[in-house]
Amino acid sequence: FEAPDVVLLAYQMPGIEELEGLEQMRRLEPFLPIVLTTGYGDELLAARAIHAGADEYLPKHQLDTPVLEHAISNAIDKATYRQALDSNRRELEHFAHILSHDLRAPLNQINNFSEMLRDDLKEGRHDDVDAYLDFIGRAASDANALVRLLTDFLRADSVELTSEPVALQPLFDELREMLASQNSKAQNAIVINVKDAPVVDGHPLLLRQIFQNLLSNALKYNESDQPRVEVTAEQSEDRIAITVSDNGIGVEERHRDQIFQPFTRLHGKGEYDGSGLGLAICFKNATRLGGGLFCEENPGGGSRFILTLPLNNQ
Repeated sequence: FEAPDVVLLAYQMPGIEELEGLEQMRRLEPFLPIVLTTGYGDELLAARAIHAGADEYLPKHQLDTPVLEHAISNAIDKATYRQALDSNRRELEHFAHILSHDLRAPLNQINNFSEMLRDDLKEGRHDDVDAYLDFIGRAASDANALVRLLTDFLRADSVELTSEPVALQPLFDELREMLASQNSKAQNAIVINVKDAPVVDGHPLLLRQIFQNLLSNALKYNESDQPRVEVTAEQSEDRIAITVSDNGIGVEERHRDQIFQPFTRLHGKGEYDGSGLGLAICFKNATRLGGGLFCEENPGGGSRFILTLPLNNQ
């Protein structure tokens, strides 16, 4: 059974009392746009209908084409908004659960080493002070990085989506230099072949987050003695596909959709650092830009992440 786009429901139907039909339908389809019609014009009835789950209420004597079209449009907008709120609520509940778990570890380390530091100083022992401070600093840095990534993920929906021309070559050159300052292998490992790509209409911050995450991951999840990350671009009539290929450890086919979900980690923290938010940020940003992001196997070994964008995103 495929749910309809919208339902025009009568207040009273044979064999069903008053708002029972509406309540039954709302239980079955929580986010279905419903417009309730009735021969009555009672404000109390209208309030009861909205409380029972109607998105719009129309007395039958008001039914004409413009009024009905307006009511249907409003009902669809309300149902869409209601579904988005429910999705955000469930997402935030999931975040709260995972965040409390992931933050607990570094906060516990800060607390434990602070107590050990205090006890040693109280006893006049100073041999391990520097080591304790290093542990505290690393734990604070881990907690800060997680909060920063979470902020980036949540902010992706709130950033005002204005488009402006973004030249890809300078952006990649800048990111390569930045990553090279953090990882000595990055300068020689990252090869950029997008000189012929057009200037993309997009949002600079969202695009930068996407490519910074993809390039960082290509280097991080790579055990080759000679890491290689290649960026290429192909243009069709109305879209551009930008591919980040690597010779890293790859992603199994069964995990290729899963990796774009928030807080998804395929490896333990002892193997690779990460919050499980980087690719989720990339996917959300790509969607907001009117494009898509997917992962496939690199024929030479490793992974290929392909970002598609409209050439004109206005």
